[in-house]
Parts: sequence; structure tokens; C-alpha cells
Amino acid sequence: MNRIPVKSGVYEILNTVNGNRYVGQASDVEHRWGDHKWCLSSNRHENEHLQRAYNKYGVDFFVYILLEEVEDLEMLTEREQHWMDLHDRNVLYNMCPAAGSTLGYKHSEEAKKKMSIARMGEKNHNYGKKPSAECRKKISIAKTGKKLSEEHKKKVSLAQLGDKHPRAKMITFRGEAHCVKDWADKLGIVPSTLRARLNRNGWSVEAALTKPRNTRVPASNQRFITLDGKTQNLTCWAKGLGISNASLRERLKKWPLKKALTIPDQRKKADHE
Repeated sequence: MNRIPVKSGVYEILNTVNGNRYVGQASDVEHRWGDHKWCLSSNRHENEHLQRAYNKYGVDFFVYILLEEVEDLEMLTEREQHWMDLHDRNVLYNMCPAAGSTLGYKHSEEAKKKMSIARMGEKNHNYGKKPSAECRKKISIAKTGKKLSEEHKKKVSLAQLGDKHPRAKMITFRGEAHCVKDWADKLGIVPSTLRARLNRNGWSVEAALTKPRNTRVPASNQRFITLDGKTQNLTCWAKGLGISNASLRERLKKWPLKKALTIPDQRKKADHE
């Protein structure tokens, strides 16, 4: 099978043994031919008629022919239909009577499954390839102005829930790996509560992922501080000073221990004065 340096147009894949052919169109003929070649040689082509013929006669009896170069992409389907209409349906490998569409033909569920498997991962000829700037621009233009239906939006949303979301942060515990949302669902709490547990002093990962809702910080995990023979947890020290736990933590990072645990809230003191 030969290749040709043509950008866009209508082409055919001709069986030189019996004269049967497949008529197609492409905005990048050479690239499209690469698709056909890879799929046929891999026995994964979506056109069952063409694939069976290829398997029977072999690569040497199929030639690639440019029928017409078409610069105006909007004319491609019309010109493809013109070339299809020049032949009887019984000599065309095309599975659909109309150019540029699948009208009149439906793949069986088995065929759909085979095509899907054939294109997974490294089997896909585009696997690992980064679309060119021109390709990305064409995709963007093609999608401009299109709006997803409510049903489609719902399917997209469901497909990305919890662990399925591409940016979901996974937490592994006791051999199980789930995102924050799914762990929270198992505990019967909201995700924000679980995040607070995981980020808060006094909660171990085990406690955060196993304790049910309305559970306070376990005493064994609380931070206890001793000053002048008096031992209390951080919450009690903060309450006695009239400040928040976060404020006391900041004090303990920056101030000497005695100063941090003895100076009350300066704002409240000023109010009383």
C-alpha cells in the first residue's frame, strides 16, 4: 500500500483482485491512511467487510488511491458521496450508504466491545501522543458553542465521583485505598469533617478513619502540657486563657512555655479596662 503527500480529500482503498473498494474522506489523508493501515494489520479495523477482505487477500492486493483533493473541508462529505454514488453498493466495502455518517448501520454489541478493547491503552495508535497545536485548535473550534445536555452532565458527574475523580487524593488504611469523600461516606460524616480530623492535632489516621460521627478527640491522642505541676490538655489551657486552640498553638511555637500559658487574651483585658 502506498502513501501520498496530500492534506485533505477523498480516497479509496481498492482491492485489485475483485475491484471492490472502500471510499472515505479525511482532513489529513496521510494520517487517516496510517489509521487504516494500523487497524487492518492488527486485525482491529471497525469496518468488518474491509477487514475480512484484507485478511483473505493480504496487504499486497490493496492499494490506496487519491480520488480528489478537496481544500474546502465543508465540501468533503459532498464529494465523498459523489464518488460513492459512481459505484454499485455491492462493490463498496462501506457499511453505510451515506457519506460521512453511520446512517443505516448499527454495530452489534459484540462488535462494539471488540472495538473498545482494541483501542485500550497501548493498543490505541494515539497512545502516548500529544495532539499538535493545530489539532487542539480544531478540537476547540469543533466544540465551541456546544452545550452538554442535563443527562450528559449527570453522567459526567457520576463518572467522576469519589475515587473516580482524576484529582482525588487517595488515603490508604488497612489495605484499603479511598478518597476523602468515600472514607467520609463509610463513616457517615461529611468530607469537610474528615478533612478537619486529618488536619487537626489529636487525631491519628486510625482514629480519623474509624471513629463514627460526633466523636470527640480521643483522650489518649490529646496533647497534654504541664506547667508548675499543673497538667491539662491544650483545649483546657486555651479555655482558661480565653483564646482559641489555634492561638495557643501559635504561642507555643513562638513564646516561652510559661509566657504562652499565663498571659490571658489581651483583647478581653483591654475591654474590661
